[in-house]
Amino acid sequence: MHIPLKAVRKKNSCTHRAGGRRRAIRPALAAFFFLFILYLPANAQEEAYAYSNQGKRDPFVPLLGVTTKSLGSLEDVMSIDDVVLQGIATNSSGNYVAVLNNSMVKQGQVVGKVTVKNISPNKVAVILDGTEYTLSIYEDLPKE
Repeated sequence: MHIPLKAVRKKNSCTHRAGGRRRAIRPALAAFFFLFILYLPANAQEEAYAYSNQGKRDPFVPLLGVTTKSLGSLEDVMSIDDVVLQGIATNSSGNYVAVLNNSMVKQGQVVGKVTVKNISPNKVAVILDGTEYTLSIYEDLPKE
């Protein structure tokens, strides 16, 4: 027994009315989505977020047991006590850069009275007023 297709099909809002209406809805929906997609990127503006660390603590400094001193510019250094090694980084070719008093420096660079002589993975050798000093990332523990 053969059942006609019209009798099996469920009736919904698109098909229960006149046959031409179903054909008119599809292009209208396509046009709506096309315009929506064109309109969306033009009006979707991403808000720029600027983080200010003013008055906030350094999250990498432990809360207990460590005191920090305020860092002046590397150009204003008067003694080796004013120079703070904050980090050492390397690139894929093996060149090292050091962060001294919030300034990135390379080997051989001169900033104020400070000359960066050598940068290794854990230490930086600097010359200040003709005297060579070695700054280390890790504090040397006293030998027992």
